[in-house]
Amino acid sequence: MKKDLQNFAINEDHTLFILLKKRDREAFSAIYKKYHRYLYAIALKYLKNTQMAEDAVQHVFVKLWESTSDIHIEINLKNYLYTMTKNYILNQIRDRKDEISLNYINAQIDIPGQEDVIKAMDDKQMRNLLYQGVESL
Repeated sequence: MKKDLQNFAINEDHTLFILLKKRDREAFSAIYKKYHRYLYAIALKYLKNTQMAEDAVQHVFVKLWESTSDIHIEINLKNYLYTMTKNYILNQIRDRKDEISLNYINAQIDIPGQEDVIKAMDDKQMRNLLYQGVESL
């Protein structure tokens, strides 16, 4: 049953993405409504600043809308948006290392009571990207 729901979500996302590639505003709105909170939770966890987290999410959705014709998603849309958000956060850390990097590193600590969606994120991959980003500074 759970696998069927996952397949449904992936197929729904695939349909939304096909419509988005055709510049369908309703599909974009549906994607935004579906993933805004998820991406905001990720951004807030690492940036520890509500305005910066909201800016990160807005940037991701603007980039998605502007570059849909260039995007070829071979994995599911949720993972693609997660990766876009993660990359934006790492770029912010690189560009504003003094302001953000300490917040990002502190966010790596698992805090009891976090939402399930945040716990499910791939922290190991995020840590590796963090270390790569810090090393490139």
